[in-house]
Amino acid sequence: MTFINPRFFKPLKAFYRSAEARSRKHLVSENELIHRHEEFSRISGQFIFILSMAASIGALGLMADSTVTIVGAMLIAPLMRPIVAIAFGLVKSDLELKLHGLSTLTIGVLLSIAIGFLIETMLGLESLTGEILARTQPNLIDLGVAIAAGVAVAVAVTREDVADALPGVAIAVALVPPLCVAGICLSLNEWSLALGAMLLFAINLVAIIFSAALVYLMSGYGSWRLSVSSLSVVAVILALMAWPLSTALLTIKLDDRAQVVVVDWLNDPYFSEASVSSNDLDEVSVTLFDEHVRIDIKLRSPIDTVTEVQLAQLNARLSEQLERAVHLVVEVELIQQFSIGDSAYDIEERDRLDRNPGRL
Repeated sequence: MTFINPRFFKPLKAFYRSAEARSRKHLVSENELIHRHEEFSRISGQFIFILSMAASIGALGLMADSTVTIVGAMLIAPLMRPIVAIAFGLVKSDLELKLHGLSTLTIGVLLSIAIGFLIETMLGLESLTGEILARTQPNLIDLGVAIAAGVAVAVAVTREDVADALPGVAIAVALVPPLCVAGICLSLNEWSLALGAMLLFAINLVAIIFSAALVYLMSGYGSWRLSVSSLSVVAVILALMAWPLSTALLTIKLDDRAQVVVVDWLNDPYFSEASVSSNDLDEVSVTLFDEHVRIDIKLRSPIDTVTEVQLAQLNARLSEQLERAVHLVVEVELIQQFSIGDSAYDIEERDRLDRNPGRL
């Protein structure tokens, strides 16, 4: 029993092959492609060394909150190689190639997680940076990026004239960074965040295998008849992963809408003479439930200037804009301000008089 009918892909296959027919001279020969993927699937000392350096750079970049450093790690990481080898083994029904690719990938995954864990343990930094947190909440956007990356890497591997695109693909899709995040979070006992990072990696892995396999098949490599069952299983796994990702994307959209509504509410003329404004907004977070959403708002203010009437108005606005029942929780943190010594104006004025004692 198969889940995908090969006829479903026939129009797409025909379109792709018609385009390929015009420039087939740029395609790599099947024997060359088999040899290339056999090399991709093998574990080696060079693979271990380069991946270790990439994971170390990635973990340090994540902890330093440095995007540039993380991009450098993504550029040199060789983890894409065994993944596309698995995809090619799938379309060729080559069990040995798939097993070699899977074993190399497994070693790479465990090594990357271990390096993230060890670096965090040695440095003992307990704060979670923005770059770390950004890789713990995957959504449908990440799935779309991974699918596009799988197509791009398969095209780059099969065509000599676009091989230069591989570094860009490595930057676009996250493979090593989420594994490093998982190791860092495990070291900090942040199990839920580690699970989110592993989910991001799993999404990228399955999406790349699926889309790369399709490109290989549509390019004339492998057999649709022999690979359709395996491809169906991968497609089902991808569909099962997409469900929680759609919920995560919806939460992000609701969070953005809520943020806009709250800022507009704080900029209301009612607050123009008060001690609270949109600058005092600390956080807006949305939690999605089956029948309602919970919105938590944190404000900082020297005095408690928010009334129940204003909160009721805000709740009504949020319910209208989000088109859902809203459970609103507002936390106002009362702050105290102290000033000791001369103000900056007094200091500047005194310096002016010292420089010009005869002028007032």
